[in-house]
Amino acid sequence: MKTLFNDNWKVSIDGGGPFSIDLPKDLMISSARDEKAPGGGSNAFFHGGVYLYSKAFSVFDEELSASDFHIEFEGVYQKSTVYLNGHKLLFHPNGFTPFSVELTPYLKPGENLIEVNVDNSLCPSCRWYTGGGIYRNVFLHKVPKGGFLPGDVYVETLSLNHCRIKIHHPFLSQFEPVYKIYYEGKLVLESLNPIMAIPSPQLWDDDNPNLYELSLSLLQKEKLVDEISLRFGIRELSFTTHGFFVNGKRKYLRGGCVHHDNGILGSSGFVEAEWRKARLLKEAGFNAVRSAHNPCSPSFLDACDYYGLYVMDEAYDTFFRHKKEYDYADYFESHWEEDLRAMVRKDRNHPSVILYSLGNELSEPNCEKGLGFARKMVDLFHYLDPTRKVTAGANMLILSSSKAGEGVFFDKYRELDSTRFNELIASLKDEMDEASGSPFADKAASPFLDLLDVVGLNYATSKYYFDATHHPNRILFGSETFPYDCYKNYKAMETLPSLFGDFMWTAIDYLGEVGLGGWNYEREEGGDRFEKPYPWIIADSGAMDILGNPNAELLYARTVWKKEKGPLIAVSPANKDKSKLVKSAWRGSNGLPSWSYFGCDGANVDVEVFSLDEEVELFLNGASLGKRKPMEGIARYEIAYAAGELSVISRNAMGEVTGRDVLTSAKGERHIGLVPETNCPFDEEIVFLALSIQGENGVVESNADCRLSVSSNVEVLAFGSAEQKQTEPYFTSNATTYFGRALLCLRKGKEENVYILVEGEGAKPAEFHFRFPSKKASNH
Repeated sequence: MKTLFNDNWKVSIDGGGPFSIDLPKDLMISSARDEKAPGGGSNAFFHGGVYLYSKAFSVFDEELSASDFHIEFEGVYQKSTVYLNGHKLLFHPNGFTPFSVELTPYLKPGENLIEVNVDNSLCPSCRWYTGGGIYRNVFLHKVPKGGFLPGDVYVETLSLNHCRIKIHHPFLSQFEPVYKIYYEGKLVLESLNPIMAIPSPQLWDDDNPNLYELSLSLLQKEKLVDEISLRFGIRELSFTTHGFFVNGKRKYLRGGCVHHDNGILGSSGFVEAEWRKARLLKEAGFNAVRSAHNPCSPSFLDACDYYGLYVMDEAYDTFFRHKKEYDYADYFESHWEEDLRAMVRKDRNHPSVILYSLGNELSEPNCEKGLGFARKMVDLFHYLDPTRKVTAGANMLILSSSKAGEGVFFDKYRELDSTRFNELIASLKDEMDEASGSPFADKAASPFLDLLDVVGLNYATSKYYFDATHHPNRILFGSETFPYDCYKNYKAMETLPSLFGDFMWTAIDYLGEVGLGGWNYEREEGGDRFEKPYPWIIADSGAMDILGNPNAELLYARTVWKKEKGPLIAVSPANKDKSKLVKSAWRGSNGLPSWSYFGCDGANVDVEVFSLDEEVELFLNGASLGKRKPMEGIARYEIAYAAGELSVISRNAMGEVTGRDVLTSAKGERHIGLVPETNCPFDEEIVFLALSIQGENGVVESNADCRLSVSSNVEVLAFGSAEQKQTEPYFTSNATTYFGRALLCLRKGKEENVYILVEGEGAKPAEFHFRFPSKKASNH
């Protein structure tokens, strides 16, 4: 029996008085934040700490005699030590991998006390925002004596021919297993044999993410002693030099990289937040996601299974060489094997997971020690799960540069840290791509790349063509690419059969690594620096902003992916001074799908029209601004802003109109708009609401931002905007909109009827009452 164990914990921070808390909860997001934070821009200028958790719970004597107890943590950042009744049970340094520990030997009848010491005091421990504390779910497992945990069970597709599957779990002679397979709530078959044929199988892929449910009953002398339920998908993967195939159908990966945080919630891994992220990705047009650069949560994988997203799950950002002073490099050598075992145990039953990645931009495999670890890791992945392929996100510049010495990222920053290296990449973007396809780089990287089943390449388009000639048996994909290289990367996929995917950096913006993609307009505030100064809080690098709103890079990608029938328009902000603009290499545009900037008439703006058609024509308030032929899917205009209507039509080679897009300005008295989101196919306790400043015509006004205040009968978990330079905390009832938008996150608790009052200067207040409908349950 698996029970959620999130409620009624106590925690103290840095020796302070304990307070009550329900999990999951990122404690760093509500910590102090200032320019003196030792983690700097990597951690978004938040401070770390030491968190001491405790929870009392009771166990009956008869339970102890019949059952074993385990506690499971899906994610604790970082260096956690677990105690039960004063006995040390486990030390787990990795902040991203799940772990469990048996409690039975030290349990006693009556009340017991579990304690978790989490040390997140040394910063920077990562290149991006990590969060801190027990930030994902905790479960208590009660299993029959000698039984096994749900994670021990997984389903393998043996063959699509007559559709045979196999249910894997430990064989225990004292139990009689009975298997029941359900599809959409209806019993498909019942069997005593773990190998079975599924009649009329409904296969899983990104277009049709069909899921079955397994109910595994364990009987002992015909008496039910335990029952385990899980969902699975039936699908067959094939990676070949002629393409990537799912169930015999060729697939191209429209991929995006994502970090583990959930925006204004920090790293708090609420199930609803993880499902929301997956839903946003799928609705945006992505069909694949890379967990950068650490294993993603079980809840996120559940959502990827449900929505149909292929997942490249990644183990590490570094092996034993530091990229940041206090990162995981000190623990890698002693803990890598348990990390990988935990990762596979988490992933192997998810049809969405198609690739295991050793890590990102590793320098270590160009020395014998590092290559040895890579070889052992590949072998372990193959042993634990022979059904999936192994890859890595390889940066050719790092691999070739490190061949001559000890590595690009030297131990404890004696030479070049990761921030300085990213600055180098930004300044040498074209040279890096060109060098990636050189014989020297190939010779340096090949010993590592040849270990991999599938080769992932970061920022190395030229390498695709080099390998097509010099390594025709290599199977390739772009594991990390600039978003505005989307067009040429997809052209390469159409040209090179062995190239099957592209993962842009990034799909959704994230906290930390501040200003990586930021286009800044104020040089005097450090806008010309790669890592921006306080109070920058986000990377500002994403096809969607940190709230999930699209920008020009998503519009461009959707055009390249042929997800749009007609043209799309993006416009640079009319309320920004272009003369002070400082660009970043990680963003190709600052455009937004908005033509509503109150008081900005006459301002010069850049307009991008995205289309694969022969010709586009732009109109402002009915007057033609000229025809353009899109180059690599983009037609550009520089015009003066004037309130009203900006529209475009596209034409094919025969002059026929193929599509139209229109942006309009907000009109009339402004008011506050609110749209509740529904994210999951199950009852939601966490509710997201999109807030905006709108005109009477319902159009969002991008140049009338104001500070909003929220009153509600339920708890405000987070409230914030996508503003890059943020001083307002995300965990209060106040937030200032940015380009007219903000996001509110509420915890309903026991309330079904939610009441909200939103007020703000310069906009009519808004009052909302709504009830969320009950939905079918999920085994998430």
